[in-house]
Amino acid sequence: MYKKLRKIHMNLKDKIKDKRIKGFKFLFDKKKVKADLKNIKKNKILFLRHDGKIGDMIISTMMYREIKKNNPNITIGVITRENTFDLIKNNPYIDNIYIYKKKYKYIKKIAGDISKVNYDVLIDFGDGISEKTIYLLNKIQAKVNIGFMKKDYKIFDISLDEKELNEHITNRYKKVLNFLGFEVSSYKYDIFENRSNDKIKLIKKNSVGEKTICINRFGASKHRTLSENNMLEIIYGILKLNKNIKILLLTPSNKKSLNKRVIDKIGDEKVKLIESENIMNAIEIMKKVDLIVTPDTSIIHIASALQKPLVGIYRKGNAMKCWGPKGTNYKIVTSNSKDEINELETDKVVENIKKILQEI
Repeated sequence: MYKKLRKIHMNLKDKIKDKRIKGFKFLFDKKKVKADLKNIKKNKILFLRHDGKIGDMIISTMMYREIKKNNPNITIGVITRENTFDLIKNNPYIDNIYIYKKKYKYIKKIAGDISKVNYDVLIDFGDGISEKTIYLLNKIQAKVNIGFMKKDYKIFDISLDEKELNEHITNRYKKVLNFLGFEVSSYKYDIFENRSNDKIKLIKKNSVGEKTICINRFGASKHRTLSENNMLEIIYGILKLNKNIKILLLTPSNKKSLNKRVIDKIGDEKVKLIESENIMNAIEIMKKVDLIVTPDTSIIHIASALQKPLVGIYRKGNAMKCWGPKGTNYKIVTSNSKDEINELETDKVVENIKKILQEI
């Protein structure tokens, strides 16, 4: 009964959303000046990254760097959410950062500020579009708007196809840069950290050769979060591999009770909870460990940026192909379900952890 009501509720929400988008398309899906696509200027480029997705923001850093390598005089702007601002605020390849908030009074203000810069190109990498994005683009008035699968929207001058969805997401980014005439020489991701003194107290290694494994069990939804039983099986398996191993459970402040329960059941002093107050805090922690284990793609992309050994856990399907790690020292374990990460053979996770420990 609950599932049926939930489905009805979701269908109703989708219908309301579709009507809102149609209304905003009628009012704002238009441009005052038709773009000159034969002579696209690229002196000022604006990236729309206002979805708040940490992993997507990290992957995007390759584009800012590669553009500046082609021409350091180009102005690069990025629209971001507050939760991803810290990831780019120290990025030397970005000239202007705009923080997006959902209320229309903020959207109107930020669009007004951005429009004064007169950006030549705006690039939106999102697969879908909301009525607020249509409104935002209409008010920014970039000379050329580029998007993906946006051919039904007049606000976009160029809509690129989606063949790259069957390849790694960086191929989509490369396609845009090549379209604009930029060469891509590296797919490496960048993280430029804060220079402040973070109060992180990691347990020091007790002996020479000790390896520290960081496990992040939490994904974007419960279907992408490792269950308590799977966590217990993985941790017990790791502890059997080697006595010279320390395990840190990376824990957001609001998830402490879940990991504390795991630690209490394990009852081994080699397994510790380490709290991460924010994403930059988590990055500092991951820098100091030897191996990262996670089902969360944002953590996987951070591990790639830090060039850390990794065991990534994915659901069955195409996600690994599109959102897999970059680098050389990683192993992938796939669940037996497209919908549920926990339909997982935990012995395969432990086996791949063992392989990486032998390599590092």
